[in-house]
Amino acid sequence: LPGWAADIGCDGWAQVALKFVVSHPGITCAIPATSQVAHLRQNMGAARGPMPDAALRRRMAAHVEAL
Repeated sequence: LPGWAADIGCDGWAQVALKFVVSHPGITCAIPATSQVAHLRQNMGAARGPMPDAALRRRMAAHVEAL
């Protein structure tokens, strides 16, 4: 994970993706589907720590585009 992921309390890509989505002002609800308890726990980790602001969301999108 990039260093900025730890700044927003993420320890996995699922958390990064969920925080990216739910921190957008136009999103009111996100329902990630999973059938595995381990994945549910990882997803729930997105509720911890600060949410990214617009500038960090742009940085996150640029990082993913560069992959």
